[in-house]
Amino acid sequence: MELTPKVYEPGEAYRSKQQLITISPSDVLSQPGEYRIQAVIHGTNWYEEVKSNLLPVRIAQAKGVDKQAFEYLKGTDSVSELFAGFDLSEDPKALGMLEGLTHNFRDTVYAEYASFRLGEFYFARKEYAKANEHFDKVAKKSDFIYAAKVSEYLNKLKAQFARPE
Repeated sequence: MELTPKVYEPGEAYRSKQQLITISPSDVLSQPGEYRIQAVIHGTNWYEEVKSNLLPVRIAQAKGVDKQAFEYLKGTDSVSELFAGFDLSEDPKALGMLEGLTHNFRDTVYAEYASFRLGEFYFARKEYAKANEHFDKVAKKSDFIYAAKVSEYLNKLKAQFARPE
């Protein structure tokens, strides 16, 4: 499938809450402090580029249960893969880490993302009851970055459960 590039006109804007920047514990952004992030969009020939304004970001020091969850995550080599959409089916350790987050650190933002990832994984494997369980954990969190996707999955699950066996 060939993608047709989108041409943006001057003054036109693109916004998405569906993009997620993932970092590993060894990355610079995992340390508390002030950072500036800039999006760079390349043209179809990769020589042309457009840069956004610098966006200030403040990374706060994790405390309490969030710090415990962060320390738990540091125990894996593939933290960024856990949240970046990579295939989980070949990595039982990653599945275990995500399950651990949802059970042991349920009141953290990490658990929200873990529940979403696990919901997607179980939905793809047609383990609908498990998928529903994980999506339900984040369904009422309207500020969750993937709230719209969670709603879509829950609607698909409702339709799936309504089908006669």
